[in-house]
Amino acid sequence: MRTKLLLTLLAVVIPAVLLLAPLASGASLHCKGTMTRAGIPSQTVLNLDDIPGHTVQLTITHYDITSTCPELDGSRMVMRTFADFVKGSGSTSTYTTVVTKGGDLIFRKSSGTAQRETRKDGSYESRSHGVWEFTGGTGRFQGIKGNGSWGGRATEEGGWYEWEGDIEFP
Repeated sequence: MRTKLLLTLLAVVIPAVLLLAPLASGASLHCKGTMTRAGIPSQTVLNLDDIPGHTVQLTITHYDITSTCPELDGSRMVMRTFADFVKGSGSTSTYTTVVTKGGDLIFRKSSGTAQRETRKDGSYESRSHGVWEFTGGTGRFQGIKGNGSWGGRATEEGGWYEWEGDIEFP
């Protein structure tokens, strides 16, 4: 009976220690996840006169986050994007606030490119990709470090992106 109890405890304790040890030591973890657009509360588009279809845009977008790292899974992202597009394609620069489940904040900046395809019926699909890095945090995430890449697509119905990177939790 004691042997069975000891084996059961070891089967639970050892994996938990191995899983949590990198977090305690400040080691870098490789995390992956998704961002799903939850809404666009604000968008300003300025039409420029130099090239047909040239716009600059300032957009605030909300995303729901899933992650292989429990610290980020279930967070909400508020992304502020500046885009310089010609007919929907071009460069983006973002500043993001990640609101974690516990209410602490993580700050991130990113840059990327987007390529938009407009169909004959007027619908579109935009594919984009880029890189990101954390610039700081509050509470238990003060001192967070990390960087990685992202990529995905957007249509009139929504936006879906995958991300991954190496993160050092404080």
